[in-house]
Amino acid sequence: RAASVDNLTQVFNRREFERTLEIEWRRSIRSKQPLSLILLDIDHFKAFNDYFGHLNGDNCLRQVALAIKESARRAQDIVSRYSGEEFCILLPETDRPGAHILANNIRKNISQLNIRHSPKFRDQPVTASLGIATMIPDHKGASPHKLLEQADKAL
Repeated sequence: RAASVDNLTQVFNRREFERTLEIEWRRSIRSKQPLSLILLDIDHFKAFNDYFGHLNGDNCLRQVALAIKESARRAQDIVSRYSGEEFCILLPETDRPGAHILANNIRKNISQLNIRHSPKFRDQPVTASLGIATMIPDHKGASPHKLLEQADKAL
């Protein structure tokens, strides 16, 4: 467990995300079902961290991770911390409209946390930007990294 879970946020870490992405990619090839990915970035997190300090930044990350986990409730949905303030949500057997619904729910749940941002941002609540990509994998040249690139570009 310690090797696959991010200690701070208690969601899967990047290594586990990459391992799971490969597995779900192969499963989607076999099942010919869509695979969706949401890449989430907390907006202006560096400014938040600089103003409130790292302990409050860590608390913000934990709350956001929990809001994501509570939004992505299906057993097969994989929530991972991708980097500092970025998270990935891997959604097997989920089409683009389904991923959009989940992304909107995640955005709403983060907003409802009502974590106040720094005065530089007029004390607005912390928000997140989300990029969505969906593919039906096949054996013809596409790769799981292409799915991640598309989500990053959409972000």
